[in-house]
Amino acid sequence: MGDAFYALDGAWRITYANKRALDFWQTSLEAVYGRVLWDCFPALHGTRNAEVIRRAQAERRVLTFEAPSPVNGVWVRANVGPFKDGVTVYWRDISERRRAEETLRASEAHLRLAQDAAGIGTWDWDLETDRIHWSSQMYVLMGRPEAEGRTDDPYGLWLEMLHPDDRSSADAAARAASRVVAPFGFEFRIRRPDGAVRWLLTRGNVLPNAADEPGRMVGINIDITDQKRAEEALERRVAQRTQALRDTVGALQRSRERNAAIFANAPVDLAFLGVMEDGRIRIEDVNPAWIRNTGYAREAVVGRLLEEALSPEHAAMTLDYCRRAIEQRGRIEYEYTTMLGAGESTRRCFLVPLLDEDAGVRNILLTAVDLTEMRRIEAQLRQAQKMEAIGQLTGGIAHDFNNLLTAILGNLEMLQATAPDERAARRVASAMRAARRGGELTQQLLAYARRQNLSPQAVDANLVISGMAELLQRSLGGLVQVEMTLAPDLWASRSDPTQLELMLLNLAINARDAMPQGGSIRISTANMSAWEPALPAELVRGEYVVIRVADDGSGMPPEVLEHAFEPFFTTKDVGKGSGLGLAQVYGLAAQFGGTARLQSRLGAGTTVEVFLPRADAPAPVEPGDAVPAEKAGPHWGTVLVVDDERDVRAIAAEILREAGYTVREAADGPAALKLLGDGRVSVLLVDYAMPVMSGAELARQARLSHPRLPIVYVTGTTETLAPTLLNPADAVVTKPYASAALLRAVRAAMRR
Repeated sequence: MGDAFYALDGAWRITYANKRALDFWQTSLEAVYGRVLWDCFPALHGTRNAEVIRRAQAERRVLTFEAPSPVNGVWVRANVGPFKDGVTVYWRDISERRRAEETLRASEAHLRLAQDAAGIGTWDWDLETDRIHWSSQMYVLMGRPEAEGRTDDPYGLWLEMLHPDDRSSADAAARAASRVVAPFGFEFRIRRPDGAVRWLLTRGNVLPNAADEPGRMVGINIDITDQKRAEEALERRVAQRTQALRDTVGALQRSRERNAAIFANAPVDLAFLGVMEDGRIRIEDVNPAWIRNTGYAREAVVGRLLEEALSPEHAAMTLDYCRRAIEQRGRIEYEYTTMLGAGESTRRCFLVPLLDEDAGVRNILLTAVDLTEMRRIEAQLRQAQKMEAIGQLTGGIAHDFNNLLTAILGNLEMLQATAPDERAARRVASAMRAARRGGELTQQLLAYARRQNLSPQAVDANLVISGMAELLQRSLGGLVQVEMTLAPDLWASRSDPTQLELMLLNLAINARDAMPQGGSIRISTANMSAWEPALPAELVRGEYVVIRVADDGSGMPPEVLEHAFEPFFTTKDVGKGSGLGLAQVYGLAAQFGGTARLQSRLGAGTTVEVFLPRADAPAPVEPGDAVPAEKAGPHWGTVLVVDDERDVRAIAAEILREAGYTVREAADGPAALKLLGDGRVSVLLVDYAMPVMSGAELARQARLSHPRLPIVYVTGTTETLAPTLLNPADAVVTKPYASAALLRAVRAAMRR
């Protein structure tokens, strides 16, 4: 069908109309020819159609419009142009097209509503022009609704919104999809302006152009964040349930394959036991640790009944505990001791019944832990605690004994000066020797109790030992051969050279006495670092010098070995040993921060190991300068003697008076402070350990009013004395003391 056409003159009269126009108007040419358009069709007045016709005539230009016809309401598309002094009008019926467009618009509106409701964004990328169109929902998905209509680069906006970790991979996926005519799809994350991270899924298709090459990409974007979260939550739940399944002992024990890794690597003994219908117990599997620690062959136990595989006693015990575990439906724990290899082994066992779905017991997991080493360490700890307690008791006894010896020795010295004849003088001298021997005995006790006054320094143990070689060989006799193996790179030890010599001499004499028929004594040295398993458990982790003294003697039974370091314990005949030699070695080593250890078996000799901590500095190569001899000082001044022991206080006062000093006495600290008030005291001689007020506290209070007062401390033990001295110039006298030692200390304090 052609276009409808009519013509108007300058007075708006119809001068021509073709058949299509007349049919549209449903009239004839005779009815309209020469008549004014507005008169023929009054409905045109005031319409857009009339307005455009008038404008085209007035402006003398072609105008196009679409509008419903006022004559019959049909939508038309009209072109109005000037012709002579009038106009011509061409129009076409577009009602079908309009209906299709309305249908399309309605469909698109419905689609937009559906997409908006579903959160679906659509996009169209013309690959030939590189122009991209986004739907409104696309901007909403990106969190950038304000950018709609304001950007000419949606792809750049998309790249900008991509999560930094996904930007490269998503861009590469989009570029790769654009090169192939095929459907595509991939996932990516975006980060919105508010910081929210969302997961999006894009799906689409690449359409071909006329050359059958990629020409256009169309697709949709869907927010799948909730789906992703649901998937992650599901994965977590699945993982949790899977882990719970793995952790279920019953499930693990019913599958030998799942147990393989655990059985192969577990450091403890594991045995998987099966409970038969008749109640008998069968060994279904054992791990390598069980085989290694029990000494059984795998083929001798796996698949066999307990009574067939184990010793009768062991099988009966295990079967009894298994039945208890089955009855109680719970874990059973027990210990037993058995002979394994060369010695006893203490083992703690755990039986865990594994319940099936009917709460019946079909299997039992047996776990065994070797407690032998832990029991050994516990025994060492108990021994160390016992030795510490004995040391405390010994130190207290030695302190009291020193007070008695001080009074005895002082009075004997006084008697010696006034002995009426030679016979009496000899008896006094004999008594003094016994008193001094008692003093030496208390020093040994104090060494064991770690209360001896020592001077720890860096000592080269190799130098001390090699320097004693001739002395040892001469002292031990011709039946004993001394062999020395000294480490060439031995560290310096923190010890006292004099006491180290004493320790070595004690150990060598003990070794000789254990070999009445002769033999060899082997002395060796070595370094031992912190984490070596041979290091005694009671030592602080560190570096130590080890001195070993081994003999070929008769050795010790366990009951003797247990008490060997205790003071006064001896197996020698009466009069041949005090029982303090090894005790002194142990105490000295402990006082230096180390320890001593004994290894011995009957008929296999004895080895004593002394552990001394490594010194911070190397041992000096040459001995230090000798201390010059003390010169005698003047015998005058007033000495205030303070001691709670009356006899000790009296003999000290007598010695000082005999030497020409004026002496004042006090039985405790408060009484001494009163006597100090008049300021006529030259030296304060104070017992360090007093019950009412200690010597250190008395000295502190005395110095408040007499800051330059010389002080001499008298003590039976110096374990805690040195760190608490108030003045480095103070003097110390150790009980029991000789008169000369006391007088030297007083003179030295007065000079300072």
